[in-house]
Amino acid sequence: MTVLAACFGVALASAFLPFIPIEAYVAAAVGQSGQTWWALAVAATFGQMLGKIAIFLLGRQSVQWAWLQRRMARHNVDKYLLRLQEAAERRKLAVDGIVFASASLGLPPFAVISLLAGQVDMSLPRFLVVGSAGRYVRFGAVALGVDQVIHFL
Repeated sequence: MTVLAACFGVALASAFLPFIPIEAYVAAAVGQSGQTWWALAVAATFGQMLGKIAIFLLGRQSVQWAWLQRRMARHNVDKYLLRLQEAAERRKLAVDGIVFASASLGLPPFAVISLLAGQVDMSLPRFLVVGSAGRYVRFGAVALGVDQVIHFL
């Protein structure tokens, strides 16, 4: 159980600090612990998504900050954000696809997409479901891959 808690903690930290390689931790944990690959993938997913929720909410709150609104207006960014919000409202499946691709592939970086998802008013439940699915695919692929190599050798 401590391996799962540690995996959760490292994943949570890596949600904020991208230089912490959660994928490497998951791979090492599969190789060194007796935990199943899917349990480690779940722990990493929960930790990452808890951190990404904070980033998502920061994105949602940031559009209301007066100093940021002034800067956006000065550089005409506010009109682009409004256009992005309108496009996201019309194309919810496209937004879901971008969030899922970012969560599973890491391109564009999921931290950036989490922030933008909050700014374009994506619903938190949708963000959680789509983001968690993508993160589980990512961590599951790493963990299952290492598990298969270990059992093959």
